[in-house]
Amino acid sequence: MESYRVIVFFRPPVKGRVKTRVAQHTGDEWALRLYRAMVGDLACNLRPLAKQVLFYEAPSPASVHDANTGLQGFELRRQRGGDLGARMYNALEEVLENDAPRALLIGTDIPQISEKLLQSYLELLDSCDTVIGPAADGGYYLIGCSGSGLSRRLFEDIPWSSGSVLLLTLERAKECGFRVGVGPPMRDIDTWDDLEELVQDTAFKKRAVTVCREYGRLKESLERRGFQGAF
Repeated sequence: MESYRVIVFFRPPVKGRVKTRVAQHTGDEWALRLYRAMVGDLACNLRPLAKQVLFYEAPSPASVHDANTGLQGFELRRQRGGDLGARMYNALEEVLENDAPRALLIGTDIPQISEKLLQSYLELLDSCDTVIGPAADGGYYLIGCSGSGLSRRLFEDIPWSSGSVLLLTLERAKECGFRVGVGPPMRDIDTWDDLEELVQDTAFKKRAVTVCREYGRLKESLERRGFQGAF
């Protein structure tokens, strides 16, 4: 059995169902293009770890595995559970019981996540039960654990998409008696402002090439059509 797995939660690329907050500025079609680019860049960055990476697809009226997301060669599984917390717990439990003694779970909102960053969290797990990567909006972009650091308490009754997710999860981990390791903060792409901020960063440009290319095309399209703000 391999020593770890990386779980990636993603949504099927369906127009109107992904990056809805970005779509408030770009429209649904461009939000879909940007989302596909995010998933594709993340998959490219994780390609060296392909045998250890599991992409877990969110429940959807129709499963959509299109070629534009670049997931060929990765194992795909279905998320199980009534809400996000239950689905996260179930995925971690499944992997820890059947695949590996350590697991990291991430989403697709930070496409520049690197193999090096994930390895640093795995090293933290050598001395911790649970690891967390704080996001700039008060949530987290990564959670990981060994079998001794997994509890439903970390995922139950959490106000997802709020600014209190990280602090509440850390409090729950403390209540469980877990040794917690906290990694570097990162900014995820939830809104148009997030994207505009990140594309100015040199490191982001190197690791999210497709996202930056789509962003450039969108800006050109807006300028040709005379848009200066949201539409």
